[in-house]
Amino acid sequence: MRELLALFIPAVSVYIYIILSSIEYGVSLFHLFPGILKNARITKHYIQPVFEVTNVFLVFTIVSIFSFFPKANAQLGINLLVPIFLGLLFLGLRNVCMLLIFYGSNERKLINLLFFFSSFITPLLLSTTFIYMLTGQVQNLFFSSLTISLYCFVIVSILLITSAFFQFYAKEKKENIFFQRFVMATIVLFLLSFLSLLMTANITIPYIFSNTVTILIFYL
Repeated sequence: MRELLALFIPAVSVYIYIILSSIEYGVSLFHLFPGILKNARITKHYIQPVFEVTNVFLVFTIVSIFSFFPKANAQLGINLLVPIFLGLLFLGLRNVCMLLIFYGSNERKLINLLFFFSSFITPLLLSTTFIYMLTGQVQNLFFSSLTISLYCFVIVSILLITSAFFQFYAKEKKENIFFQRFVMATIVLFLLSFLSLLMTANITIPYIFSNTVTILIFYL
């Protein structure tokens, strides 16, 4: 029971963080290219410092992992030092750009570009920790075939979650602010990237699938 609880708490926390942060990360694309939206002013409501409370879930996930699995602290701290450090560094850069956009002028193209760049680099760097959790290897952690497939999946997932959120918001406000073609394109790309990730994982780490099937058969 304790083992399941130790896995359940950080899993729920990281799931909430992924959903909420994806909306914030995806807003940077629509802020940089406002032509995608029919009403680009809506992005201003989601580029606010108050929404960065979602980072609490990220901190809680990291603290819970290191608290529930103390024997793995040394291994995780050494092997994941670079991706976590870079991820938090770009997350800080994103927060600085967000403050400049919110309190400054929206006409600063360089700030908008840095905001967009840091918003997508941050989840990509943090997602590499998932590759290490699966493979246990740090060699070629950032540029392996499995990692690149995960990068594509993360980017498309962010766009899909953001577009779905704005589509729901448009229906609530009875406004047609979003192009339907973009929503459909993200759904198609999401399915393709998910299949690509599964195929790459099946080739790179086939034992994951065999163990999963074994566990499912055992419990069924």
